[in-house]
Amino acid sequence: METRLIYLVYRTDEWHSLASRELVYIGEDMEDIIAQLIAYRGMTEDDANEIRSTHQT
Repeated sequence: METRLIYLVYRTDEWHSLASRELVYIGEDMEDIIAQLIAYRGMTEDDANEIRSTHQT
């Protein structure tokens, strides 16, 4: 059986509180997800680098 990693990407307030959580993307490849967020959600390259290093921005 193949194991697949699925990423759920949420937008939250600066404290990452549960009440503020909004699902914005679901995907399997982090670089594809980052590209989509840059293209359609206005994410900056600095934000993208933070996601790559800490999985949050």
